[in-house]
Amino acid sequence: MAALVLGFVCLTAYAYLGNTTSTVTMWMFAVAIVVLLTYAVAFDLGGRDGRYMMLGLAIAASGVNSLGWSDASWWVLPISASLFVAAVGVGLRRDLSTPALVLLAVVTATGLLPIGDSAVNVVGTVAYCTLYPVALGLAVGSMQPTRTVASSIGPLIPFALTLFWVSAPVPPREFGWTDGTPDDYVRPIVWLYSPLPVGVVTAMIVIVGCLVVIRHDDREHHDRVSDSSGP
Repeated sequence: MAALVLGFVCLTAYAYLGNTTSTVTMWMFAVAIVVLLTYAVAFDLGGRDGRYMMLGLAIAASGVNSLGWSDASWWVLPISASLFVAAVGVGLRRDLSTPALVLLAVVTATGLLPIGDSAVNVVGTVAYCTLYPVALGLAVGSMQPTRTVASSIGPLIPFALTLFWVSAPVPPREFGWTDGTPDDYVRPIVWLYSPLPVGVVTAMIVIVGCLVVIRHDDREHHDRVSDSSGP
């Protein structure tokens, strides 16, 4: 029931508080509502299922930066997919959830890097094409759910929670006949879109918060196991 409420609130918060016409304040308010509710659902599920729900929220937040694709970028997708699958395999063998979420936060932070005169965030683009699928794979492989409700709702959070990759605040558009781009300008193979810094910083805070909750849950679980095993 709690997971169904989470999906409904994500949709409602996006429609009324986090759509593309909302102010920065209203967007952050919507993010706060969804983050608190996701934490409540994760706390209600507990254990590995709760960790999996927090992972879904962290992945949703990391999507605050998005990639643009050209017709020549098809070969990047198989490479990224291969890195993801390989990382999942590693995560299934070893619990690397903490390094995975740290890497996820670092990749998200690349959206803050200045792009200079090139108009392309090269570091961020490369990070999202290579390190990002590795971070996702390690996290997914390391944090497997145990109940159906978590395994079905958790992966849907990044898609339901479009507050980050659709509605994060962006600079105001400049309308005119041209933006100064030459007619013969050739777009890069892949390039990174980032919102205003407040959007990227908010996403990083959410990811770090998910990491803290997951680490706290792991510590409590370890303490309970130690107490039950006795001297």
